[in-house]
Amino acid sequence: MQKALYYDLVRVEDYLEGEEASELKHEFIDGAVYAMAGATIEHNLIALNIATSLRSHLKGKPCKVVMSDVKVRLKSLDHDVFYYPDVMGFTCAIQSFSSRFHLHPLNGSIGTRRGWLTKA
Repeated sequence: MQKALYYDLVRVEDYLEGEEASELKHEFIDGAVYAMAGATIEHNLIALNIATSLRSHLKGKPCKVVMSDVKVRLKSLDHDVFYYPDVMGFTCAIQSFSSRFHLHPLNGSIGTRRGWLTKA
């Protein structure tokens, strides 16, 4: 008979405290924490092109474009996730961020993450 793998889930507060002290970035998915790998030059060039285009599109609007070092929290009834998108547009019309993470990515903005593109 095989034993099921067991691991302790990390609380959000503990994840956020650990992230502040860590030299590495980590993603948080429903209590599981994953270290992030580095990116390639090609990956960064693609993200930069997307950020430049998005910034031009949002010029004159109350919005900002940020790149990979801004953490986002996506929370629903079933899931709680923190991650670092490569590119993110967000609104400044409402208080949508804390000192530790961002809460409301701009609806309709384009972001990249690990090789996939999404239009939120």
